[in-house]
Amino acid sequence: APIFKCVKNLISWGICEQDAVKMASFNAAKAIDEKNKGKIAEGCDADFIAVDKEFSLTDVFIGGKRFEK
Repeated sequence: APIFKCVKNLISWGICEQDAVKMASFNAAKAIDEKNKGKIAEGCDADFIAVDKEFSLTDVFIGGKRFEK
């Protein structure tokens, strides 16, 4: 399953949103030794998503720029 669906599943199973996102981003990047992924910080890649209150995808950013379909 796509990682975003996995995060939504974790939340539906009672994992708090912050922990679910961390599992799919920071922890995953750390597990494969990707130092510029998994966090928003100076010097990192700035690839991230934005979601609404229902945790539905609203925007995608790649290299800090909004991705347009």
